[in-house]
Amino acid sequence: GKKTRFYAFAGGSVEKAILNKFRIPTDSDPIFYSESVKGVQLSAAAGFGVTFALTDYLGFYVDPSVRYYFDCGQPVSIRTQQPLTMSLELGFRFNL
Repeated sequence: GKKTRFYAFAGGSVEKAILNKFRIPTDSDPIFYSESVKGVQLSAAAGFGVTFALTDYLGFYVDPSVRYYFDCGQPVSIRTQQPLTMSLELGFRFNL
């Protein structure tokens, strides 16, 4: 109908980390370590959404989605430890 719109989306991303930097606590002074990161992080995403029209130019949207980060030899992070993530975006959309 005119008040509700449904849609689906899919895509991917390529991300490049510049530097991997961390701090190692010790009993005396901490040790700082940094190294450059080789390669890129690839991911794929898909989801669906619904927009509820509040006026001709303003709508409220809900976008649940899922994203998977592929094993690309990147440093340990939340993306390497939990490669499958789910998200829920809510907000207002302005239509021009």
